[in-house]
Amino acid sequence: MDLNPSMIDESTVRRFVELIHTRAAHAINGGDTGVLQLVRIHPADESISVSRYCIGDVEHMTRDAIAFSAAGHNVYIEGRTVRADLRGNKRGDLKDTLWVFALVIDSDSDKGRAWTPTAQASIIVETSPGNAHFWFCLARAVDAAEGKTIGERMRKSAGADQDTGVVTQCYRVAGTPNFPGEAKRKRGRVSIEPTKILEQSETSLEEALAAFADTSGGNAAADADTDTGGDGDEAELPADLLQLIREGVDAGQDRSAAFHSVVARLKKRRWSVEAIAALLEKYPNGIASKYIGRLREEVERSYNKHAVSAKAKKAGQSKTTSAGPGIASPTLATIRVVAGQLPRIVSETEQALLAAGAPIFIRAGMLVRPVIEKMMAADGRKTMVAKLRPFTVPAMLDWTASAALFERFDARRKRWVTVDPPRAAAEALLAREGLWSIPYVSGAITTPTLRSDGSLLAEKGYDSATGLYLSAGFELPPMREPTRDAAEAGLARLSNLFKECSFLTPLDRSVALSGMLTTLVRGSLPTAPMYLIRAHTPGTGKSYIVDIIAAIATGRICPVITAASNEEEIEKRLGSVVLSGAALISIDNCTRDLGGEMLCQLAERPLVRIRILGRSEMPECECRTTIFATGNNVGFEGDMVRRGLVCNLDTLSERPELRQFQHDPLRQALENRGPYVAAALTIIRAYLTAGAPQVCSTIGSYAEWSRMARSPLVWLGQPDPVDSVSTARAEDPELNDIRELFTLWGEELNLDERYTTARIIEVASEPIGGNDYNRQPFKELLLRVAGENNGKQVSARRLGWWLRKISGRVEAGYRLGAGRLNQATACFWLSKVRPL
Repeated sequence: MDLNPSMIDESTVRRFVELIHTRAAHAINGGDTGVLQLVRIHPADESISVSRYCIGDVEHMTRDAIAFSAAGHNVYIEGRTVRADLRGNKRGDLKDTLWVFALVIDSDSDKGRAWTPTAQASIIVETSPGNAHFWFCLARAVDAAEGKTIGERMRKSAGADQDTGVVTQCYRVAGTPNFPGEAKRKRGRVSIEPTKILEQSETSLEEALAAFADTSGGNAAADADTDTGGDGDEAELPADLLQLIREGVDAGQDRSAAFHSVVARLKKRRWSVEAIAALLEKYPNGIASKYIGRLREEVERSYNKHAVSAKAKKAGQSKTTSAGPGIASPTLATIRVVAGQLPRIVSETEQALLAAGAPIFIRAGMLVRPVIEKMMAADGRKTMVAKLRPFTVPAMLDWTASAALFERFDARRKRWVTVDPPRAAAEALLAREGLWSIPYVSGAITTPTLRSDGSLLAEKGYDSATGLYLSAGFELPPMREPTRDAAEAGLARLSNLFKECSFLTPLDRSVALSGMLTTLVRGSLPTAPMYLIRAHTPGTGKSYIVDIIAAIATGRICPVITAASNEEEIEKRLGSVVLSGAALISIDNCTRDLGGEMLCQLAERPLVRIRILGRSEMPECECRTTIFATGNNVGFEGDMVRRGLVCNLDTLSERPELRQFQHDPLRQALENRGPYVAAALTIIRAYLTAGAPQVCSTIGSYAEWSRMARSPLVWLGQPDPVDSVSTARAEDPELNDIRELFTLWGEELNLDERYTTARIIEVASEPIGGNDYNRQPFKELLLRVAGENNGKQVSARRLGWWLRKISGRVEAGYRLGAGRLNQATACFWLSKVRPL
């Protein structure tokens, strides 16, 4: 076989290699990407040689592919990356695969295994006359196991060559000649064939996946089941189409054309061949009268005749229309667009979305959708992250086009034609607050959890009992029977993660464990306290503990926000997090004590009002987010003292960041989080199964949290996490000011005597022994709580405001009272509390 150098299309080789590198980089998007493999096989002896390249090294791969081809080798590339340390000429198997970024259909007419395209491929390479490789590139790369599942689904559905969808298979580099090997020469093909790129598009495999029927009964790679067609509902068909089916056409009209038109219109609505045939058989004198006796065959022939072109797919006219996440309607409803009938169109659109099972929900007075993203976790691993995103008009148009078929009457053509959903309908649907039939959502999670009754929530999708949306992607391992022994084993497993953390006391470890349980079941709890992880020195591991908890609960390290300088800014930042339905958030590296109205509401109220950027109103929103904070020498202040738990760390080291550890608990949690999730849920389930015995006192506002994330730990002999509140209370600067006031009041003023703020300031300002500069401690306190002019004098107005704020408080057996001497003058007094 003599090679004509002109058969090597160098520009096509470069273009193809660039396409592969670009799609691989986009799909893998960071971390340990692995390397691409170029495979050369000599047609004479079938010897294999492998070269490896980093993603982005287009120049070297292109140069080598051209050189190998010029030397008479068949040159191939794979739709995966492998370990960078793979050596030798073995291409590696599934365990050597890091990422799968593309799967290929091998359409081989020579073997009678040609594929009739039903979906738009990303790249189509003609390998010889009548034969082609259809590349389907993923928008997000998957691991080998998931790639194998998708590939098997493609292979079974396509009916193409056996090399279709094989993760480890290599496929021809476009632009390099196809040298016939021994097997091909035996079949009679001896000529060297050029190869070329027939077509290229930005389509991803996720968009085309619906075209490949899931014959295995399910696919973990897809977030929703897909099908080539559904049973259909005759009642949902337009009246004119039904009339045509039942009555046929008038004499003189083309009955065959009308029959094929009916099949095409039903196919467009995602009806299956069986459903179409069954419907037409009901009306033997209708449009199918000509084909009675061979109806099933004629329907199938007509059905397959209407192959979906790329142009039709882009127009939204395909049976495999790319749908929004979770939209997998077996059949499409028909919505007729008629001027002046907007309310009907909007109502039918809403019902079509609900009938299609679209994950569309109400949150904070808006329509939202769960967004499931693959994000980097650690060491190149990826994890699924769920959040709630408000619908925009373009997104709503996309989803409605996937859930229904919109038609407008064309007067010129005198028939109904398919059109895009009206923008006005999408806008009106988004604005129908108070009229929606759509369910409310309280949060989006990726990890199974427990309902308040202790039952397991592990089925993906929307759970009406909790209002949570659980996405697919994480499989909970088998759980032990919820006995005390199983709970103790689970506690030991979780405690082992924290064994090298520098907790000051066992109570602090119990607070951390409580934080883990809280985060896992927060979606079922109306309220939960805030958690503060603090130390005296940087580098002690405060954020690391929060990251371990986040790794178990979400599969990645904890997202953080910085502590803002003012309360309004922190309110905006926390509001956006809560609105998204995030499982947890950490306010990182706080430099001042934590308090304020927003934190108090998030920690104690089931419903909070959220400030939404760009909107004047503040709608109510359920808070199902666990709030953490970290900082050095900080605490809670004011009303937050009883709403937060404190975990103290202390390494007793000058340079804690230089410590050496024997284990890496964060890596353990990320690599094998399933058993840790099961252990945590088992602890709670065992306590509830035992009858939820009363092991600690109840706390106002936190009854459910106490039952799910506090009492199970106390039941297993751990310190009560709520005991940390006593420490925080003792450190509260506001409480300390009150205690100091009560003490000094007893020394400088009379009990039960009424004083105005002016008189209190006057007493506190009296010099000691005639020394004006030797101010009393009483005045120092008043300057601290009510000073003005840079602390030079006490403000009567500020002092009155502060005293009114703390009036009614009882400390050390005393209570501050507030009243009026007359209509214009306020007064205050301190009384000893008498026991009832």
